[in-house]
Amino acid sequence: FLVRHGESVADVQGMILCNPIDRYAFKYDLTENGQRQAMDAAIRLEELGLGYPGFLWSSNFRMAYHTMEIIRGELSWLWSDMRVDTLLEPRLLGAFDKKEDDLRLVVWQKDAEDPTARPPRADPLLPGSAESAQDVYRRVIELITKLETGYQNTDLVLISHCDVLSVMHAALIGEDIRHHREFAFDFGEVRLIEKPQQDVYSFPPRLGQPSALRSPITEL
Repeated sequence: FLVRHGESVADVQGMILCNPIDRYAFKYDLTENGQRQAMDAAIRLEELGLGYPGFLWSSNFRMAYHTMEIIRGELSWLWSDMRVDTLLEPRLLGAFDKKEDDLRLVVWQKDAEDPTARPPRADPLLPGSAESAQDVYRRVIELITKLETGYQNTDLVLISHCDVLSVMHAALIGEDIRHHREFAFDFGEVRLIEKPQQDVYSFPPRLGQPSALRSPITEL
């Protein structure tokens, strides 16, 4: 199951938040609306057939971790059923961190043209401060491989952030990652992704013909 965190203070402010230094910043926690979205996500997970025992996985960023805490409470699961992994953290957008959220449109347009294109770095001396769609794909596949190896026949709920989830969805169904925004998640949205009968993901990522689906960039 893939879940996007609930609405956060940073989201309401229209601000990109991706620097790991802000992982535990409570000032960017969930809004009241975001907390309700997390509660609704727990209901939706049960409706989709989430089984127990299982595990909840989240990024360390406060809005995602708090979403996991609320879901755990609503499901009456144990605290020991929660896990965190930095591979679920937001996509690094370099110099765009703490800038207006509309800059994501520039990033997504570049993704559609070239999945190896990275946003400008926050610091020229920090090559890892900005990620391309392909960089996100690489860590998504690392996470999927690790979880498939360690948790067979177990329901897993992965709570993460917008681009990480859309790239993950594209990877799991073998879609061209240039079009990952066609799989964009709303706040608190839950999706059940059945494990494919055979592995459809590989590295480098699949780059096929442009998808027939509508371009999400024109819809934003």
